[in-house]
Amino acid sequence: MKVTDLNKKVCDLEVTNIRYYNLKTELTNVYDVCILLDKNNKILSRGVSICSFLDQYVKKTGRNRAFGRAVKALVNKQNSLEINPLRFENEIVELKFKAKNNEQDIKIKKRLKNIKTTKKVNGSIIEYKCKIPYSYPIVETYISFKYKSEFLPLEKTKIEKSIIEKLEFKNNKEK
Repeated sequence: MKVTDLNKKVCDLEVTNIRYYNLKTELTNVYDVCILLDKNNKILSRGVSICSFLDQYVKKTGRNRAFGRAVKALVNKQNSLEINPLRFENEIVELKFKAKNNEQDIKIKKRLKNIKTTKKVNGSIIEYKCKIPYSYPIVETYISFKYKSEFLPLEKTKIEKSIIEKLEFKNNKEK
């Protein structure tokens, strides 16, 4: 990871490790997460960036937002930006997937196997459409997190537990 001035300032706040992960589903990238850890691999803060159906997913943007929110929680020593799973609950978004060849068609079918879709063939291009609640990424995120900016999270996700186990294994191996 490239060390920036902000990263140096974060290190002054007892942060010794910064880790990122994300959640992808068959439909979309759902969220990016940044966790700031201390020398004992305790999570000091967590930042979450929820991906919208309307935005093109950009890993760097999601990570930057998540990092900023993790820093905000650590500096302010409090949770903020509560996630509201009811936001946009009545809005629907239509997703389109186009397959230009058999390989793409198989991937799309696999991706959408549990989702009601319509299929339209136009020459050699197969187009699938499905309607999904716009709130889908928010609801999926709410399953694991209640805040986008969280100070001293009480519960760790499975991924966070795995990250910490790997760091502890690495630390023990180096001793």
